[in-house]
Amino acid sequence: MPIFNPFKIFQSFHQDSFESEDDNTQQQHHHQTELLQENKIVLLGTLQSGKSTLFKLFAHLKRVHYSPEELEGFKGVIYSNIVLSLFKLIEEIKNKNSNVSEEKLFLNYEQIKKFINLADHGEMLLATEKFWDKDFSEMVLKIYNEPSLQKLLIADNHQNFDLNIEYFMKNFNRIQDQSNYLPVFKDCLNARVKTTGIVELHFQENDKAYNVTDVGGMRNERRKWIHIMDNINMIIFTIPLNDFYMKCYEDDSTNRLKESLLLFDEIFNSNRFIDIRKIVLFTKVDLFIEKIKQGTFINKYFDGFKGDKYNPEHVFEFILNLFRSKVKKFKYHVVNLTDVEEAEECLNCILSGQGQFISHSLLLNSGYYVSQNNLFKTLKNVNLTDVSMYFN
Repeated sequence: MPIFNPFKIFQSFHQDSFESEDDNTQQQHHHQTELLQENKIVLLGTLQSGKSTLFKLFAHLKRVHYSPEELEGFKGVIYSNIVLSLFKLIEEIKNKNSNVSEEKLFLNYEQIKKFINLADHGEMLLATEKFWDKDFSEMVLKIYNEPSLQKLLIADNHQNFDLNIEYFMKNFNRIQDQSNYLPVFKDCLNARVKTTGIVELHFQENDKAYNVTDVGGMRNERRKWIHIMDNINMIIFTIPLNDFYMKCYEDDSTNRLKESLLLFDEIFNSNRFIDIRKIVLFTKVDLFIEKIKQGTFINKYFDGFKGDKYNPEHVFEFILNLFRSKVKKFKYHVVNLTDVEEAEECLNCILSGQGQFISHSLLLNSGYYVSQNNLFKTLKNVNLTDVSMYFN
């Protein structure tokens, strides 16, 4: 029996070999797709902008579910994500305090020393599930609760990686016992697997056939984008709002939001895409709001901000205007993709072309006393390119 490789999990989506379909259903799907003209949707954006999360949501909401074997395969990815995040945090603490001995730097020094020795062998990062037993999970929990690590987590200077460890540690009681743990879909959404190459998903809805294409967002992956640029009906460009304080993985100097701005300018002002429907998806609004609450302020990273730095809606409006300086009018939505119900509402707006979705969390944290439900219903039933009229 072949070993399941979770790092190839997305490659299966364009093969129509899903648990929910038998051979007859697959043949019927192929036949129907041939009769319908396919609408091609391409997901573009920088590294860790939410493209792959969006792709997984398209698959899930269109009833292309993970099989139990695929869910089981995600365990290794999730455990590896946790361990790799801890390792990076420890290394960053050491780098920022190079003049302090590790014995003084870490309260749980012996546990951290043991952890680093395991990580240095490499296999623990590549096959974490082999190491993950009761003793190992207890060590992980102690390291996560290390005071210096917790201090770094709420700071705005862990620049180079997008942490999902906080989600998994909040659910640690559920996931720490490997023998009794089967990931749920939200775990899979929060798991990070870098997309390389080109991945496709085919589905039908309301007598329309769709092809959703995901691509890698790293700079060296973008050269492959040219291979998917023919016969496009829609581009969804993802922009993580929490990128305003982070640096690019590739060079450790370029601000991530500025990198998105440059890529947005290149794509949205290209004559090649002038007649193609283009949508911006502002993502990771939950992390964006949390960082502002923790005291990470945009005026430290961008000049010209004149609003209330404590107000997420003011900060969002500033970011929106940065992109409007490149393209005056464009359709956009604001969404927390790890909230499945919220994401479904947003995707319905996108596919129907009706309304604009603004995340509940942004509305609730905007400082305006507006009925959330009434405003949300209003936004779903009108065609808007700007929500600011509701806040005047």
